[in-house]
Amino acid sequence: MEPRFQGSFIPPKGAPVPGRPFSPAGRGPGIFLVITLVVFLVTVLAGVGLFLWQRQLKSDIVSMEARLAEARAAFDENQLRRWKRFNDRIEVARGLIKLHLSVSRFFKLLEDNTLSNVSFSSLEFTATEGGNVTLSLKGLASGFSAVALQSARFAGNPFIKNPIFSGFNLDETGDVEFEVKAGLDPALILYASRDEKVQEKEKEKEKEKKVDGAATSTPPVEDDEIEGPPDISDEDFNF
Repeated sequence: MEPRFQGSFIPPKGAPVPGRPFSPAGRGPGIFLVITLVVFLVTVLAGVGLFLWQRQLKSDIVSMEARLAEARAAFDENQLRRWKRFNDRIEVARGLIKLHLSVSRFFKLLEDNTLSNVSFSSLEFTATEGGNVTLSLKGLASGFSAVALQSARFAGNPFIKNPIFSGFNLDETGDVEFEVKAGLDPALILYASRDEKVQEKEKEKEKEKKVDGAATSTPPVEDDEIEGPPDISDEDFNF
């Protein structure tokens, strides 16, 4: 059988051309076109939404300004100024009350926690705006044992913070002069914060006394009958 020869040298449609990479027609440009359209539509919608939101925001601001102007017109300016001055006075009064010292409870506490052979001749309070209250005392005791017992009594009271005894000196009669510096719980002496905290602490002290009374059956001991610590006596201090 005789071989057939192709008379045309034009390649058939869709056949790869030598030297040119083959790419299916219509696939690449179609995907990029869709992505471009999506991005464009999203941008347009975002711009329209932002424009509408700005218009709504401006409209709300204008409406609020109009209502504020109506509210101002409904009030008397002179009356508003009087109310403001009255409010300023109330704030000043609150500040004064916050720093006001009420010492009646402290004197009761000092009376209940001072031994019979100890007396105080000088008392000074110092209060700061932060609510810190410090106490300075000068006292006289019958001996160093009494000073030690008084220190223990102050240290055991929840309202007296970090009592420091110093300035020991013997007077002409043999009594011991001393000084005390301590912090006070603001709830005890500051008028603004004393009521609730003082009541809570007094209730706690009453509960502790009841527990101690139930645990021990010995009768109460007077201050004069309490013996001092064995390692402290008048002979241990030489001046």
